[in-house]
Amino acid sequence: MHEAQLLAVLDALPIAVMLRATDGSLLHANRATVRFLARLGLDVSHVAPSPSAMMDHIDVIDEHGRLQDRARLPVVSAMREGSDSEAMLGYALPDGGWAWYATRAGPLTLTDGTIGTVVTCDDVTHRRLLEEELRAAALVDPLTGLDNRWALSAALDDAQQFRARAGGDVGLLFLDLDGFKIVNDKFGHEAGDRVLVETGSRLRAATRAVDRVCRVGGDEFAVLCAPIDGAEGLQELVARIRSLPPVPVLVDGEALAVRGSIGAVLVEPEDRLDQALRRADVAMYDHKRSDHDSLLVIG
Repeated sequence: MHEAQLLAVLDALPIAVMLRATDGSLLHANRATVRFLARLGLDVSHVAPSPSAMMDHIDVIDEHGRLQDRARLPVVSAMREGSDSEAMLGYALPDGGWAWYATRAGPLTLTDGTIGTVVTCDDVTHRRLLEEELRAAALVDPLTGLDNRWALSAALDDAQQFRARAGGDVGLLFLDLDGFKIVNDKFGHEAGDRVLVETGSRLRAATRAVDRVCRVGGDEFAVLCAPIDGAEGLQELVARIRSLPPVPVLVDGEALAVRGSIGAVLVEPEDRLDQALRRADVAMYDHKRSDHDSLLVIG
């Protein structure tokens, strides 16, 4: 294909395409590149001096939200290693936020026989946002808005890793509602849902900002306490939850009376979520048998 025809094809593409010379200087930028740069408040002059010149003017982050290392930019890697390189990169927008592009670079033999680099930037912002929404939804209990069991498991793993580096204690509270089935049977699931939502709200109000309140299933809740000041700090938190005054949930003018039970344990360094929940569950039933089941009263 004639060079003029090739450039015409590049200009017609919806994906930003840049052609760099062996020394990294910009040989060509198609029209989509001009639009891409304008979105970032830049123009071709901001990328022309060197392969990483754009980062002199805006922040660029990797897919994990960390500032991108210039040496790891796909174009720099491709020029250095002579092979294809790609990365998901976020480019700072003038008004805040990030535009996400699948950025790829690879070697290309130029008409003069030298090896250049072709760089493409494909806009995946919408897909990225949709993926983030789906990931967030998968970690949230849709009824109460609390974290769910999957989110609790990930948070516990993070807390265990942090403790391995910095020390400290991790606590776990396990709670269930006594007689909750009767509420559903007598008043219906809508009333039961209201009790669950109110329980979640009250636990949020009673716990610390660093605690993770989760609904792990049915009428069962858990609170991850990381960090916590040993058994004493854990018991202080339990006492604070138990001291909450009753808040009525009214159905047809009738207040629903639901009591809750709690078990509290310090998580062992080797514990995964199932192990920690099992021990907390045992502690909860020990309290039930001891008639210490006055965690909270709704109604």
